[in-house]
Amino acid sequence: SGNGGAGGLGIDVAQIIGTSLAAAGLVKNPDPGPRSAGGGGIAGIDVAAILAKSFEAAGLLRPDADAGAPPEAAERPEGEGWQMLAAQGRGSRGGPVLYGHAASGVGGEVGDKVRTVSCRLALGERPRLSYARRLDLSASVNMATAASLRVLVDDVAVDEASAVGMDYAEAAWTERSGIDLTPYAGRTVTLTFEVAAKANVCVAVTASAWVRDILIEDATAVED
Repeated sequence: SGNGGAGGLGIDVAQIIGTSLAAAGLVKNPDPGPRSAGGGGIAGIDVAAILAKSFEAAGLLRPDADAGAPPEAAERPEGEGWQMLAAQGRGSRGGPVLYGHAASGVGGEVGDKVRTVSCRLALGERPRLSYARRLDLSASVNMATAASLRVLVDDVAVDEASAVGMDYAEAAWTERSGIDLTPYAGRTVTLTFEVAAKANVCVAVTASAWVRDILIEDATAVED
């Protein structure tokens, strides 16, 4: 199949399955607009570069020996939370990859486990968000377990993918583009990436996310 490329023919089986799962309420993955592989031609503020500076200052910018490796073959840092993988060249615009991991049901701890990373931005009149992601959500313990990635602006979700009572993994980078942030136009906001896992028994439920090429059109960084 053409995989969404110009002149491509065939059936996108992954999209059909994803739509069916979404209809069943098992995978939530709103599509805010057409995807743009690599975000060609998009100009805006490079959020990943802003975050990389703070991660480097905190000692959380980790080297990655194989910058061209897919996430499943790349380094998975120990522990929970967000870290930067210094994978120059992996993103379509270069720069590091943001990696987040949350786990519940491990070590006798159950309930909601949420891990976030944020930055402050001043939005213009027509801000739009784009980014690319790969997910590994493991929540097949029972129908009450869940794992997710959410993108929030001032604690309101503007994009998300979640798995409830099932496992969900993306075999390739998923491009998210055209996410409209005009409801927040003219404001200084907090942009947050959140991974979350929820278990009700002592069996591991995990959410892992790799995020790259985070770009917001019509925005400027705000120094804390």
